Amino acid sequence: MSRFRTWMESATHRDHAARPSLVRWITESRVGRILLFTLFIVAVVSVLQAGGERPVEHLDQDDIGTVLRRPLIASHDFRWERVDNTQLEQARSAAMDSVLPVWDFEAERIDLVTERVSRAFQAMRARLGQEALRREHEQMLADAADDEDTTPPPTVDDETMERRLQSVLRAPEAWSEVLRHLPADDRVELVASESAFEEFIRQLQRSVPPEALAALAQEGFSHDAEMALRRILGTTLDRRIVDDRRVLEAESGAGIQLRILTRDGLQRESRVRDFDAFLSVQDVLPYLERQAALEGGLASTNLREALLAIAQALVQPNTRHNETETAARRNAAAEAVSASTQVQQFRRGQIILDAGRVVTEETVAIAFAMEASAEDEPPSLWPLLGLALVVLLITLPLVRFSLQHLAFFSQRSRDLLMMGTLLVLHLAATRAAIFVVELIVEAGVTLPAEALFVLVPFATGAMVVRLLTSAENALVYSILYGLLIGVLFQFDLTWVLFSLVASIVGTSSVGATQSRTEVMKAGLIVGVTMAGVALGIGFLLASLAGTEIFVVALMALLSGVLSALLVFMLMPLFEELFDYTTSFKLLELANLNHPALRELILHAPGSYHHSMMVGQLVEAACEAVGANPLLGRVGSYFHDIGKAKNPKYFAENQEKGNNPHDRLKPHMSSLIIKAHVKDGVELARQHRLPPEIIDFIREHHGTSLIEFFYNRAREESEGDVDEHEFRYPGPRPQSRETAICLLADGIEAASRTLPEKSRDRITQLVNRMINRAFSDGQLEECDLTLRDLNLIAQAFIARLSAFHHHRPEYPDARKSQQLRAQRRPTPSPSSGPDSDAHEDRDGESDNEPAQERPADQASEGSDHDRTAGGDDTTGADPDGSGTSDTESDVPLRRLGV
Repeated sequence: MSRFRTWMESATHRDHAARPSLVRWITESRVGRILLFTLFIVAVVSVLQAGGERPVEHLDQDDIGTVLRRPLIASHDFRWERVDNTQLEQARSAAMDSVLPVWDFEAERIDLVTERVSRAFQAMRARLGQEALRREHEQMLADAADDEDTTPPPTVDDETMERRLQSVLRAPEAWSEVLRHLPADDRVELVASESAFEEFIRQLQRSVPPEALAALAQEGFSHDAEMALRRILGTTLDRRIVDDRRVLEAESGAGIQLRILTRDGLQRESRVRDFDAFLSVQDVLPYLERQAALEGGLASTNLREALLAIAQALVQPNTRHNETETAARRNAAAEAVSASTQVQQFRRGQIILDAGRVVTEETVAIAFAMEASAEDEPPSLWPLLGLALVVLLITLPLVRFSLQHLAFFSQRSRDLLMMGTLLVLHLAATRAAIFVVELIVEAGVTLPAEALFVLVPFATGAMVVRLLTSAENALVYSILYGLLIGVLFQFDLTWVLFSLVASIVGTSSVGATQSRTEVMKAGLIVGVTMAGVALGIGFLLASLAGTEIFVVALMALLSGVLSALLVFMLMPLFEELFDYTTSFKLLELANLNHPALRELILHAPGSYHHSMMVGQLVEAACEAVGANPLLGRVGSYFHDIGKAKNPKYFAENQEKGNNPHDRLKPHMSSLIIKAHVKDGVELARQHRLPPEIIDFIREHHGTSLIEFFYNRAREESEGDVDEHEFRYPGPRPQSRETAICLLADGIEAASRTLPEKSRDRITQLVNRMINRAFSDGQLEECDLTLRDLNLIAQAFIARLSAFHHHRPEYPDARKSQQLRAQRRPTPSPSSGPDSDAHEDRDGESDNEPAQERPADQASEGSDHDRTAGGDDTTGADPDGSGTSDTESDVPLRRLGV
């Protein structure tokens, strides 16, 4: 990666002479660019062709009855064995009719029901037993109290009582003995409570009449009654009970296939034609009555009726028709039937079914046959050449149009190489996602294929391009990617629409992003928009069921979130590979604790303060013209870091009366002044600052003239002086941000020299400085318009007026003592903090006399002014502004205005 990054830095460096010859030839020569473009086309075609995608729309059984959206064309020569569907259907129908209906007899129902009966009777006996034992114990205590010779029984605790109860419940004889202590009426009253009745119903899992429960209570829920009920239920449930016996009688000819199911599963299976052993639900009650009559041990009629009521509630149909198993057996029998076939030959390019026709079962069969035979088809170069031609004709006109007609479309080699690399990777990832989705669909996942396809992060690439370059580049990327997605999805307009909408919305949403939270918000906006598109397409085409449409919309929403997450992953990689400076990196560099800025404030505090003020001006102007305000502010912070090497040669860092330029020749002073640009670039590279920040250091003076030393050299020299030796080496500003920094650099410094910092004087200064830079040609190589210059001037004026607002003069300590000595007990109404005359001390409020900081470096070479320390304060006012020549023209003339 480090070698690639080094190559990229060479490829994108603006100093063309510093590039390796091969890199310069590849990125600048016509042949080299053609080779790169050809390599890009080959990569895109390889990605689109990879994976063996189907050349036609895949059809399956679910598509029968739908309208074909595009023609079904034979992709190669193949044969299809046509089946006689009429004969096949007749044979399959006969095979299905030969399969007997399957009925299941639930034999385990007998054990389940009798177990519930035992639990219910046991629960009621436990309630009665507790009360009977309690009364028995009370009777023993009463008897002992009446007979003095009888020893009272010991006290019985709960645990002992529970053990006694369990032993009594297990022995029918003991139960009868204990139950005599509880009269029949008391038994009925005890179980008639709501809790007892609910407990019996819960254990039985069926509702019974209260009269039945009262009859059982009179008998004490005896073991005999329980066993009689279990015998009645066992005999009845052993019969095959069905909902309606007439259904069985309709099958009396061939019979049924009866399966006996137990707790352990299928026990046995047999064919049944005789249905005498089967009972209908309406025949159950008479059968129960006959079984109850056989129970001679029942004590009373009430008890018999109670048992009949409970048995009737518990008996349910235990033999049912298993439609699922029957259908499965009949389908298996039908699948086993084969029919005679006829061979039909199809030629490559033959239209099998036109678009707009209804898909039939025969169409699906032909499509399956074509796909199955595709593996045996030898490869052909014609489809590959056709794909390459389509990709070329999509890409070339779009790129050519962008280079010629989009003013802010970046033509830098780095940006184009980054976009091409990202596009290939994005298409490859999309192709891989399609392959995975096809595998998932073939595996039988219940989700519709559209819901999985829409999960592809279509917006990721455009959002990355927007964050790294410009909106124009991101728009071109979106269009190109969307059209190529159409090729990847077999020219399906639906996915072109999804891709274009997602990419364009992602581009617009992430435009001014300066935090990762805003990127996630942009992803949510993309997701919501794609969900809306999914709903619209679903309702319009009506190709999905109602629930499936909303599933697709939900997946579309997740796609937007996934796009934002992938942006987080890709941004650091592309920042490192292509050496980009994003807003995230700029926010890190905006930290004033950066080592380069700390070194500047330590060695050149005046230059540091000036850089901070320039950053504020540049940020305001960038916002006004639509440039990058964050880049402008951060770049301005670092534009003068080279002054940290020789800070005393610049006026803002000099002590009063100590100017080292007084001892140097003009040529030497000019070399020292110009050297701060080279020193700044070297220092920036040591701190690994991005190229965009280094551009501010290299371009913030352009090729402006260091006029002060040039004029002094002309005065001292008898011959001609080479003006080129007193100009900065450049280059001139290449971007709007560096051009604005050039203007702000000189204007901020010059504004400090104004004795009167009124808005009118600031306006005159700003207009003169901008006009001078424009006339000197310093703005010829950037994209600023005349309208932009007017907006920049207004921003500078507003911000400088705020910087240099009027401030009252505060008295020093001696004046304060005099005021306190002269203060009267009752101050006059005219006295107060505003009674003293105020004097404009803006220069002193900045802790620096105005005459010591005449101007900062600007497009006119203001660094020499701050080294010269000129403080001429006499002269005329040539423009009638009410100020002397010293106040206006002298400092402005030094700046080239």
